[in-house]
Amino acid sequence: MRTNTNGKRVFVVAVIIITILGVALLWSSKPKTPGERFREALQKIEKACASRQLNPNEQCGEVAKLKPADPLATPEGRFAHAIKLPAPLPEDSGYREGMTPREYFDHLCETEAGEFIYRVVENVESVFLLRPRASSGYLHNHLFAPEAPFLLTDDKRTPWALIGPGRYHAVETTHSLLPSLGSRESSDPSSGVSNHSNSKTDSYLRYQDYDGKTADTMREAHVSERNSKYGFTWRGITRPNDREMGVGGGEFIVIDLETQAVLALLRGYVRFDIGKVAGVSGLHWLQRCPVPSADASRQESDFLLKVLRPRVK
Repeated sequence: MRTNTNGKRVFVVAVIIITILGVALLWSSKPKTPGERFREALQKIEKACASRQLNPNEQCGEVAKLKPADPLATPEGRFAHAIKLPAPLPEDSGYREGMTPREYFDHLCETEAGEFIYRVVENVESVFLLRPRASSGYLHNHLFAPEAPFLLTDDKRTPWALIGPGRYHAVETTHSLLPSLGSRESSDPSSGVSNHSNSKTDSYLRYQDYDGKTADTMREAHVSERNSKYGFTWRGITRPNDREMGVGGGEFIVIDLETQAVLALLRGYVRFDIGKVAGVSGLHWLQRCPVPSADASRQESDFLLKVLRPRVK
C-alpha cells in the first residue's frame, strides 16, 4: 500500500501555520505592559510637540526628554548602594510570567515592603543627610527616569521636616539644601561656625534653630566638623521586570556613622499607570506601599524620628 506522503506534508505544514497564527493572535491580544504604554505615550507627546510652532521660551514635552540617571555616578550614590543590609533582598523578586502589573505590585508589597527597625537610639540632637536628591517635578511623571520613585521627597523640605520643637536641633550635610538662607548664616563664635564658607576648612553645612513656626528662624552654618553620630541615605531598587511592569522601589536607610551599621530600613514600592488622577489625565506614580499613616511627604521623616528619637529639652 502506498502512503500519501504529500498529504502528510500538507497536514504538517497546516498544523505549523495554525500554531504560528494562534501564537500571533494570542500575543496580539496580550495586554500591553505599563512600559509599552508609557513609551507609546512619550511618542505621542514628542509628535504633538513637533507638529506645532512653539512660542519663544516655551517648553514642550519635557517629560519625554528625561533619561534614567546613573545611581553610581556620585560617591554618595556608590556609598548608598554598597551598604550591606542585615537581611538583603533576594535576587529573585518573585515575578512569574503571566503576572499582571497589579499582581506583581501586590506581591512585592506583601513580601518585601515595610519598616525594619534593628536598633532605636534615644536623645539624638542632630542627624546627617548623606545623599542629596535631584528635584524635578517631571520625575513624578516618568516611569524610568527616577532612581527611587517611592522616595521622591525634595531635599529642600528636609530641614523644615526634621528641625523644631519635639524634633532635632540640627540637620547636617555636605551640600546646600536651602540656598536662599545664605544671608541668614549663624554668627555665634561659640558654635564653631563661620560666617562665610571656606572650601579648605568648612566641610559641612548645618541647618539649625528653626522654631517650627517662623521660616526666618532657620539658620544655615558652615562648619568644619560634624556633630551628628547618625545619618540617613537612600537608594533605588532595580531588578528585571520592575519598571516594565510599572513598579518602582526604594530604600531609606538609617545608619550609625561611626560603625556604618544599619539601624533601620524603610522599603517601599509605588505603582505607575497612565490615566486620570483627581480628574487629570497623564502619567502618574499612583498607589504606594507601605501606606503612610499621614501625609506621604512625611513618611521618611516620621520613620527617621521613630528610629532616632530626638532629645527632649
